[in-house]
Amino acid sequence: MFEVGKPSHADFHCMIINVGKTQPWDIYSMDVSVVIFGLLASVFRTADFTDPCSIPLTGYESFITDVPEDTLIGSVLGKLRVSGRPDEVDLIQQTNDYLLLDQVSRNITLQKALDTDQGTSTIILRVECSIKNEIDSPSIPLMVRVILEDVNDNPPVFPRANYVTNVTEDTALGTIIFRDAIATDADQKGGGNDQISYRILPGSYSSYFDIEYPLYPDIKLRKPLDFETLKQLTVDIEAQDNPVRGLSMNNSATLTIIVMDTDDLIPTFTSQYYNGDVNIDATRGTVVLVNPPLKARDQDQLNTTVIYQIYDPSYHFLINETTGTITVDSKLAGTTYSALIKATQIDNPLRYGVALVQIKVAGLNITLPNGPSFRQRLYETTIAESQPPGTTIMTVPVTVKNPAGDLSFNILENISEFAVDQRGNIFLTRSLDYDAQDKEYRFTLEVSDGMHVATTPIHIRIDNVNDNSPELLNSEFTVNTQRVQGTIVTAIQGQDKDPNTHLQYQLRTHTSLFAVNSVGDISITAAPRELKEESYLLVVNVADDGVPQRSTVALVTIKFPRHLLMSRGLFAIEGTALLAVILGAVAAVLFVIVVILFAYIIRW
Repeated sequence: MFEVGKPSHADFHCMIINVGKTQPWDIYSMDVSVVIFGLLASVFRTADFTDPCSIPLTGYESFITDVPEDTLIGSVLGKLRVSGRPDEVDLIQQTNDYLLLDQVSRNITLQKALDTDQGTSTIILRVECSIKNEIDSPSIPLMVRVILEDVNDNPPVFPRANYVTNVTEDTALGTIIFRDAIATDADQKGGGNDQISYRILPGSYSSYFDIEYPLYPDIKLRKPLDFETLKQLTVDIEAQDNPVRGLSMNNSATLTIIVMDTDDLIPTFTSQYYNGDVNIDATRGTVVLVNPPLKARDQDQLNTTVIYQIYDPSYHFLINETTGTITVDSKLAGTTYSALIKATQIDNPLRYGVALVQIKVAGLNITLPNGPSFRQRLYETTIAESQPPGTTIMTVPVTVKNPAGDLSFNILENISEFAVDQRGNIFLTRSLDYDAQDKEYRFTLEVSDGMHVATTPIHIRIDNVNDNSPELLNSEFTVNTQRVQGTIVTAIQGQDKDPNTHLQYQLRTHTSLFAVNSVGDISITAAPRELKEESYLLVVNVADDGVPQRSTVALVTIKFPRHLLMSRGLFAIEGTALLAVILGAVAAVLFVIVVILFAYIIRW
């Protein structure tokens, strides 16, 4: 006869009662039977037994999640749900500044204010559990993890309330003029509440500037600056957080932009046309009387000194480069002379202005031919390709003697880009493109009074303007690769239609993990352990080096395989599945033992 006693918490007891006189093989058979029944009793005892110190479903550890950091002191956060009743187990709480465990209700109460911004994101309550009325019962450590949730309770803060920067008036549109107004947020890092976006608040000068990417305080110039009309501008920069919990908060700082004067204006004459008088008997060195007095000055505040030059096709006159005084250089023979006066900045030969002077000679009685005539043998100029249709390119002056009728102007060649009106104004009729085949236009201008005709050549050169943005083969794509430091994972392929243009590449996100070189190759700079995410979105700014600078953006998604440690293990079994596995294993062992026992009995 076998009797299975009721097991205690420490172990289980199997007792074998009075075995009579038996044969040796009976003893062996009985020993095996005892083992079998003992194992069966243990299995049934284990299946029915629940440790009073355990926590249902989770074992010896439980969690209280999503506790806002602004929870009031005295609030019940949760309950420690151990299997044993208060009269079965003792629960002893270890010292904890934040949490208090009630022995009777087993409620966990907050006793100190929370603040995740100081680095506290998880509070652990440790409790020792022991079974009452059981000798030598070991204490079981229990753990309750309280997961805190950050609340947006701090606004973004700028290091300074006011910023000042100097910007030259010739700064190209699209240039980043300021990027140092970086705000910080004291909320928990990485929880979402510390993410800041920037914008320029509406104001008198807000249209001059723009923040293209809200996550970066890069302020770009959007409208041209002019020192002569506007010397200082002020804008307000707002930093606003984007909380997961709580209301959004913001702060602002003031940026003062001081416009610096540059040499951007050409010298200007007091008049476009001057009249000069001199006698036919004038000798070399005689001063020509010019009305109004010939004078030019630099329009910039710098007021750079100018030097004068004269372009006289007849070679009869000279000009003093400092004073602008015109003098006779050789014997005069005509009644009228025309010359071009040029005033050039002494420090920059590219900055110059021009005017026309017509010198009349007194004392020579020669009858001029009737009809119109041009004052110069050649008219030429240079214009930017960005000039809009309708722009007046030049005005061609005409001298008329006894006209037979009204003057009419005409372009003799078949040119669709330019036209002339009846006052001699040559204007643009369609958009120009330096990148096209024609970079210079030459045609003949004709003027007629109905009887007499005069012609002159016109030369117009086209100046290049950066009017094409970089073009990317793929502006948005995904690359799958491995976590190998130094590997070039992909390349951004771009081109620019403007000639002699070089592209520049700049990585705007995840700069501590990746890099892009001067030809657009993207490489991994971080060690594999630093690449914790499976996917990274890289924002790459692609800009040309033209004036004004133009740019575009490439979006590249880098995907990595999942970390092995981040995947679930092959033997990760939770909850009741673990008990099922144990029971299955024990049943298999018992089955094997029964088979062996059966074979053993048959053998004997």
